[in-house]
Amino acid sequence: MRLLALIVPATALLPYVLAQVQVWGQCGGMAWTGPTTCVAGSSCTLINPYYSQCLPGSQPPTSGLPPTPTTSTITTTTTNSPSCTPSPRGALQPRATGPPIAALDGWAAGSYLQKDRNSDAAILGSFSTRGWLIGSGSLRLINYSGTCILFLYLNILPSATSYKPLAFQQSGTTFNWGFNGPNSTLSTSDGFNTFVTCSGGALYLQTGTDVPSGNCTTTRLQIGQY
Repeated sequence: MRLLALIVPATALLPYVLAQVQVWGQCGGMAWTGPTTCVAGSSCTLINPYYSQCLPGSQPPTSGLPPTPTTSTITTTTTNSPSCTPSPRGALQPRATGPPIAALDGWAAGSYLQKDRNSDAAILGSFSTRGWLIGSGSLRLINYSGTCILFLYLNILPSATSYKPLAFQQSGTTFNWGFNGPNSTLSTSDGFNTFVTCSGGALYLQTGTDVPSGNCTTTRLQIGQY
């Protein structure tokens, strides 16, 4: 009897490789239709019923699909200020994890993306107050100290100038963020990856040649610590 060896072309494996989600990418959640398998060295971790994320680690692969909903009684006690009232949905959401985003260039190098404490403006600030973010496409800020608002969207605001203000807001309007290049720098799907920051931390996406007044510098933003 002759035994036949089955040879699988390497190209036949490409769909499985291409379907894998990179570290920090979305891999599941309610209504998610994308890939659910993470690249080697990471695992798909449930963040909340609507979002699962590939996180670094050697844990065995897990499904990006949310668990079957169960009914439970939730009792909450709040010590927040009167302006902050946790919702039942917020109580259901586990604490998420994710990487910070750091500036790479100019005198801003080593500062970190975060939300201004007194407005919705996105700014660059110190390591100690850095923000932690999740997602790709939309970029969302994990809740920061002093508020119970979860997962604010990083949005590009309209402006007549080529430098566009950035803000963290409860409703998303910008869904074309990504990380590209050898440094995994933040960019939009149409190729804009340069940011302008000024004294005090004000942060803008640069889409042309206009510059704000004052002491400003251009920088790229990198996922992870500086």
